[in-house]
Amino acid sequence: GGVNIPSWAILNGEKRHGVSWHYIDERIDTGDILAQKIFEIPESITAAGLLARCINEGISLFQQECENILTGKISRKKQTGSRTYYSKKDLPENNGVVNLNWSFEKINRFVRGLNLFPFENKFCYPKIELTKDISIIPFEIEHLRSSDSYKGSDYFQFDENNETEVICADSVFRIVQMTDANFNFISPKELTTRLNSKL
Repeated sequence: GGVNIPSWAILNGEKRHGVSWHYIDERIDTGDILAQKIFEIPESITAAGLLARCINEGISLFQQECENILTGKISRKKQTGSRTYYSKKDLPENNGVVNLNWSFEKINRFVRGLNLFPFENKFCYPKIELTKDISIIPFEIEHLRSSDSYKGSDYFQFDENNETEVICADSVFRIVQMTDANFNFISPKELTTRLNSKL
């Protein structure tokens, strides 16, 4: 229950998600369920993609059940099981800053879970701090290869095309789409140019 739920579902590594039409009661998102649909969360989906899926599934579910809801022919079902609630004050781990000592799987969930583009992001943007002076907002990253031998603090290297590779706890990956801290889109080549000028 609460806000920013598609983001939290991805950040938490949930495998399934869903939409519900429910009664409004005195608490938040606790009313009896009238209709519900559960679906698998695709591995590559972003928070924006999951949000759009929820909107479409919600409309479809209402269209299917509208007459039953309005005529009272649908049964109410109490909500059961454990419950998690997220408020506007809840923020992702590390306030949205990616820790490059995390696994690629976790970093990828972090980037996808905070990617609400093209919707307005009032929640939190992911941020990778490249140097003391340079940080970027990643919208998509790509796994290049597994690497469990790296131990150190130099998280960036350049490939044969002089493009930036990022090293994390168990992998090497590339940042495919990103903006700078001022939300100006930059290319992988531009990122390499900026890094080369600082490293």
